[in-house]
Amino acid sequence: MDPKNINLAPSSLIPAHSAATEPESSLAAQRVAADMALIADADVEAVNLDPVGLVTSVLASWTRVSTYLPAMASLPGVDTSRIAKLRDYALALAFWQGRSQSSGTPAPELAPLVARGVEIRDRTLADLQALVNHGLLSASRLENFVGTPAHRKLGLDLISLSVLVHDEWATLGGKTLITLDAMDEAARLGERILQAVGDREGATSIEVSSAQKQRNKAYTLVVRTYAQARRALAFLRYDEGDADTILPSLYTGRGGRKRADEAAAQADAHAATEGALAPASSGPVVYSSMIGAPPPKA
Repeated sequence: MDPKNINLAPSSLIPAHSAATEPESSLAAQRVAADMALIADADVEAVNLDPVGLVTSVLASWTRVSTYLPAMASLPGVDTSRIAKLRDYALALAFWQGRSQSSGTPAPELAPLVARGVEIRDRTLADLQALVNHGLLSASRLENFVGTPAHRKLGLDLISLSVLVHDEWATLGGKTLITLDAMDEAARLGERILQAVGDREGATSIEVSSAQKQRNKAYTLVVRTYAQARRALAFLRYDEGDADTILPSLYTGRGGRKRADEAAAQADAHAATEGALAPASSGPVVYSSMIGAPPPKA
């Protein structure tokens, strides 16, 4: 069957997308979208942990975290409703990390242009090489056409080949199967490829930027909520001294940040034994850029 005759219209035999089959990461991203929207762009954490490794670490610790949720709920100033979303935050991070990576995929409409362009370029170069072999064209004229197969290079090659043939036509005319009309077509195709690449990169940069922005917000929710859980656990397990074993620091092996994280948790636990954890704010949740510390005043 001729591929051009294949009907690509939606078929009644293909079931519509169902929420029952939607990936859990996508559903989690939808569930926590409102929480992500509360984070100001200027208040996001710097992404200094591998997002993929962070997701797997949090998911691996989720069972331990959920075990202590009822006990955490009895502590003043601990927002257990947010800690209960930690798994969703991690899955949302996985979703947006995947979206930011896949945003750079080449647009489908560019593929057929590139395939046609490669065919024309290779055939034209082969014909020109035959003319070089017969002494009708200097080999140096073809040197610039060797190199990367990048789409930009292909577009420029097609235009340059057209210019070359036109320049040498007084010598080449009648001695090759190449025609000026064919080279004009090659140049127009090269221009279309360059335009398609430009259009793709312009759209991609916007899409990637948007996806990365969401990824960074999800990342912020994960690391700060995980820190809240560690602070609460440090109080609950203060006498046993095993909070760091139950819920390890995300910054193990990363020097100062790990120590600052642990110091904040230990300080909160000590303060709690003397009185109570800081009371919950009656206003909207404000995330600090320092884990375990209030945001600096302007």
